[in-house]
Amino acid sequence: MAGPSSNMMPGPKSLVSRYHKAFPNGHEVVLTDGEGKLCGLNAIVISAKEQHVRPPPYLKDLQAIVDSDEYLACTIANSPEEIKAVTKDNFTQDQLALILKLYGDKIEQPLQLALGKLP
Repeated sequence: MAGPSSNMMPGPKSLVSRYHKAFPNGHEVVLTDGEGKLCGLNAIVISAKEQHVRPPPYLKDLQAIVDSDEYLACTIANSPEEIKAVTKDNFTQDQLALILKLYGDKIEQPLQLALGKLP
């Protein structure tokens, strides 16, 4: 049996340590509007504003990305099975990550979606 791999997920203590290093002042739970099943896009808008992304995305900016050929092409190219899941609302984590990445490309800033469960 081989030893631990370097690409394994860090243990819980390491994750807690990384969390405290990244967020020395803690965090705040921000509630989002779920109207129209757009809570994921609303969360990106709120989070980007709080993280001082310039220019910050507005809901209409993110919806324009969802309507773009580039978004559709990326979704299809990355997961043929997801073709049926291309929606205008109720986005998956992967779809939200792609929307944010494409917005970052548009404003020439590398943006990534990071989700996690607090200990």
